[in-house]
Amino acid sequence: MNPLKNRDDISKFVVHLTKDYTNLSAEDNLINILKSQTLEARNYHCLFNDQIRNSELEKDQKSIFKSVCFTETPLVNIKHLTDERIDRKVKLRPYGLAFWRDELLKKNASPAIYINGVSSGLDKTLRDEFVSHLQNISKLKRESAKLDKLNKISKYYSLINTINNRYDFSWEREWRHIGNFSFNYNYIAAIIAPDPDSLRVKLQDKLSDEQIKLLNKTIIIAPEWSYEDVIHQYSLHLWNNEDS
Repeated sequence: MNPLKNRDDISKFVVHLTKDYTNLSAEDNLINILKSQTLEARNYHCLFNDQIRNSELEKDQKSIFKSVCFTETPLVNIKHLTDERIDRKVKLRPYGLAFWRDELLKKNASPAIYINGVSSGLDKTLRDEFVSHLQNISKLKRESAKLDKLNKISKYYSLINTINNRYDFSWEREWRHIGNFSFNYNYIAAIIAPDPDSLRVKLQDKLSDEQIKLLNKTIIIAPEWSYEDVIHQYSLHLWNNEDS
């Protein structure tokens, strides 16, 4: 028997939530993501951010450590991640995509690793180890060899964060994909938006006919919905699209 099958605290989905970015709203960002079918890795999210930024690596080499973030939080609890009262630099908004967990595993995404940064000293050990890796890589003569080594170590180091008295986001149950995440629409289990009907109308205006045809198969759910709400709306969605 699959030990995860009857666990309601473990989700079958992994969610990416959008945020307001420069001159675009979180909703606009979601629409652009659906249009491009790509989540861009724009930032470092790991323990070694300062070491990466201050290193002598070229810009494209530093970008190897950028990642896309997701959460394995069950769908009915996604609303807690967008709570405005949470003290965090990145303000997540109630817009996003719920991907099938198994598809993310196939695409090499992994759960983030959180280590004790209060008393174990492991964070300093890993920082020193990381700097040592970068120094050894910088001595390599062939550019292709440098990129190969950086790609290999990024798959591990880009997943690591620390828990300390000022920083503890382990409760987010974070996953990461190193580099941009490209996806097919059949990877998406649900689209998340506070006003599903309004978003559906905007998608009709912004996406191609072929994209709309494919996305019409996908339910849009609001983050505050209960499981019963989701089932109810999914049933209506199926009946309304039975001939499409």
